[in-house]
Amino acid sequence: MKCAILSPSLPPQPDAQAMVLGTLLSSWDPADYCLITQKDWIRERQGRTVHQPLPAQTFYLRPSRQIERCLEWKATWLNGFNPYQAWLLSSRVDQLEHIVERERCDRLVACTGDVWSVPEAMIVAERQNIPFFIRQ
Repeated sequence: MKCAILSPSLPPQPDAQAMVLGTLLSSWDPADYCLITQKDWIRERQGRTVHQPLPAQTFYLRPSRQIERCLEWKATWLNGFNPYQAWLLSSRVDQLEHIVERERCDRLVACTGDVWSVPEAMIVAERQNIPFFIRQ
């Protein structure tokens, strides 16, 4: 039994959500969960924080959130029609579903903070017929 945790921020990122996740998961066996996020905070913050990365396997959804923001900004030129959002949601759902299947996760937790996390997790949980939880 394994839990997939989808969060826009993970330790060692110095924000409240990352710190709470770090505290909650520090007593868990790393084999019992996997982490899924959009950005590699470990490489970016190496040596600049007192928080250590969690020992569980971490997966990164692509494209990164910075690319998404650029595409969303450019799509505003199309008078509100945004074909990129549908493509991004579909792409990220497929990636998330692949990770959940490969890791044999039997539950999925989505942490808020990213507009895509909750709908992605809901779609994947429904497709995989696994429980879905939201953590604010």
